[in-house]
Amino acid sequence: MSNSNTKQWYVIYVRPQFEKKVLRSSNEKGIEAYLPLKQVVKQWHDRKKKLAVPVFPGYVFVRITAFERPQIYAINGFVKFVCTGGIPDVITESRMNMLKKVLNGEFDVGEISFRNGERVKLLSGPLSGLEGVLVSHKGSKRIAVKVEEINHYIIINVNASALIKVENSKNVA
Repeated sequence: MSNSNTKQWYVIYVRPQFEKKVLRSSNEKGIEAYLPLKQVVKQWHDRKKKLAVPVFPGYVFVRITAFERPQIYAINGFVKFVCTGGIPDVITESRMNMLKKVLNGEFDVGEISFRNGERVKLLSGPLSGLEGVLVSHKGSKRIAVKVEEINHYIIINVNASALIKVENSKNVA
């Protein structure tokens, strides 16, 4: 168990369309928060607009101590902590760093001699050791990586020379 003064990463569930408001309110209270965003183009009848939308709708990551937890409950839009057995789930610093690298990184696509659905592992680069399932999207090969804490997948492109097949593993689905 960690010291109550140690900052740890947690995932909070927020009201729909409140992710950016919760991020802003957290920052105003001096709480470190992380909201991964992606750029999408929305089409209306008369125009198109590029928007930054959450990668994981309904979730915000916060880095707090046990003493700061009551401040989170007071944020407008907060619903609850993501918990297991009634205890808020902690995300390790290394897991958060890897998640940020995946979400912020650009990885080249190469020719891959694996089949779709095979479990693979990255051997080199900033995400060395990361495992996922090989998927195909519009003709290019990609890896789906499951973010266990919120039961979502993210897709990344990688160089084929950095992959190895993981033997005797379960499917990620």
